[in-house]
Amino acid sequence: MSKNLFLCGHTGSDNRGCEAIVRSTIKIFTQAGYKDKPYLATYNPRQDENAGVNKVAQLIAYRSYDSKLSRMFYAGMRKLLKNPLIGQSVIHKDIWQRIDSSDLSLSIGGDTYCYNVPTGFVAHNAKMKKLGVPSVLWCCSVGEDFITDKVKKDLENYTLIVAREAYTYENLLKAEISKDKILKCCDPAFRLDVKECELPEGFVAGNTVGINFSGFVKNEKSMEAAEYMVENILSKTDMSICFIPHVYTVEPDTDDLLLMREFYEKYSQSGRVSVVDKALSCEEIKYIISNCRFFVGARTHTTIAAYSTSVPTLTVGYSIKSRGIAKDLFGTDEGYVVPYTDIEKKDALWLPFSAIIENEEQIKARYKEILPEYSKSVQDTAELILKKFLG
Repeated sequence: MSKNLFLCGHTGSDNRGCEAIVRSTIKIFTQAGYKDKPYLATYNPRQDENAGVNKVAQLIAYRSYDSKLSRMFYAGMRKLLKNPLIGQSVIHKDIWQRIDSSDLSLSIGGDTYCYNVPTGFVAHNAKMKKLGVPSVLWCCSVGEDFITDKVKKDLENYTLIVAREAYTYENLLKAEISKDKILKCCDPAFRLDVKECELPEGFVAGNTVGINFSGFVKNEKSMEAAEYMVENILSKTDMSICFIPHVYTVEPDTDDLLLMREFYEKYSQSGRVSVVDKALSCEEIKYIISNCRFFVGARTHTTIAAYSTSVPTLTVGYSIKSRGIAKDLFGTDEGYVVPYTDIEKKDALWLPFSAIIENEEQIKARYKEILPEYSKSVQDTAELILKKFLG
């Protein structure tokens, strides 16, 4: 009987954070002893093929409804029966037909349990329990206020939950999820490979501030603070700046590249700014970030790329995950994470960033102390899971 590894819930690799989770998870389980090419259940195989993810995983596409009439039928049934899971059997059909009790399902949504109820995950988890397939929620973040009775019931259906940061682990315990089914380790992307590529024109290796901003954290106050920080870097230091996207979509609210180009064009006359103006892989972006002296990032996996390569970093946070990861690394998130919803004054980013500049050597010393064991934690966890469920 086969023993296959299924990575489920992947939304597509245009989000380089999702790509990073996939690539690093496959690397970790391969190093742990899994010898086959794992399956990757994806909502956007085209994106994954463009990113080359199909070279490391066997892609299984989630289905869409056959017709507009079919979509309307299932929508009506969901409303009539008040059951949001109706129709998921169509979407998951190819995965559910292929997986059996000898296999292992990893739900790799990361922060899926931080926003809305993840209907696809709930349906998949319930089906895995029915089929007797071990179901692991892999390296997740879960907000405390989000754990309603329904969400708690779903979480309890998982065979194992792996929290990727301190606050999620604490939230799961507060919700009285059995401690026996909770593990804690770092995000898998701490072990993502670095792939060398050409640095952007104007990038000064070792003396550049990498900046990533996103529509997720864009409002009048946060933009004012970001611009004030950029202007102070240019006027008060000799460092260059590189604007670095991490999500490439066609949606203005989620496409980092559009916003990064706006920043670049605004400050291009300084002669000290550059931009990553093409769709690089997550490993190539990590290489560019690793050559920065400092980093300021909104997208969590840009900050993980910086942390894991010992670049002193300020995070513009938008969910529990950024605070929890900083707490794991530094013992506190204060001074390392600025929630974008707390930004009121124009110096809200410049002041903590200037403190990070002042504490550059202490932060690097902290990385040297904690990163080896911290990044090893996810490898140890993968080895434990592999041994327990796939033998």
